[in-house]
Amino acid sequence: MKIAVSGASGFIGTAICKELLKQKHTVVALARDPLKVQFSTEIKFFLLEEAEDINLSGIDAVIHTAAYVPKSEDSSEDHQCMVMNLLGTKKILDASKRDGVKTFVHFSTGNIYQCTNKLEKVSETFAIDTNFRSIPYLRSKAAGDDFALNYKCKDLRTVVLRPSTIYSPGTPQELLQRVAQKIKNEIKLEPEDVGNYYLDLVHMDDVVDATIAVIANDKCSGAYNIGGDEPGRTVDIANLFCFFYNKRKLMVNNLGEPELNHAVLDITKAKSDFEYKPRKLSDGLKQYYSLL
Repeated sequence: MKIAVSGASGFIGTAICKELLKQKHTVVALARDPLKVQFSTEIKFFLLEEAEDINLSGIDAVIHTAAYVPKSEDSSEDHQCMVMNLLGTKKILDASKRDGVKTFVHFSTGNIYQCTNKLEKVSETFAIDTNFRSIPYLRSKAAGDDFALNYKCKDLRTVVLRPSTIYSPGTPQELLQRVAQKIKNEIKLEPEDVGNYYLDLVHMDDVVDATIAVIANDKCSGAYNIGGDEPGRTVDIANLFCFFYNKRKLMVNNLGEPELNHAVLDITKAKSDFEYKPRKLSDGLKQYYSLL
């Protein structure tokens, strides 16, 4: 299969491209900076704001991971976020329709759901609400998600993936990196180091597997939550790292009622439609820890 991946030099795009190549697919990397592409394949210069200009003739599927992530959460970023993450999505969808692409996979985020401080998993029909963290990036991702889901083209199958917080061994993740660094330096964890909220971590390999699975299964359509299926409080995840390092004396105590944060994801639909089965959190964190 010939598959084009936007954002091919990014965190998610790179992982997907490498696995597609490993599985002997033909990959066309769409990248703003071709020099940052970390693998050998066909590369096309790609700008989200000019996505309608990309030639996708002969492409079977498009995986759209490219997004604009502003350096600040200031409202002044609203316009640029919408231009890139909403209009850019429209433009690459239009290009896919024009050039006869059969499958379009759009990367959204599980952080667009209404926030909660309860350990209740939310399905794809749960309310989308970015008001709790009403930042330009999330507003634009929610808008792009809605546009992709409702895109009208009978010959273009559209799938929207909503991953929770992605972590990958060898790649820094804010909470995990901060906690691990303190433990390695024999510094006792404090409440402000770990926070007190529920966190749904998903391994990058599971995200990649889910992406390739929905392309292979032409019955998959609509939105899918891609979570780790083992949400936990940040304090418990931090203490698990203390256990790995055999530094139990550095553990942080239970912090009481959890704070409001992004909802954890119900992955029942993904399990049913393409047999999605994420790896155990303890196994993934051990792998992450071993590569620090």
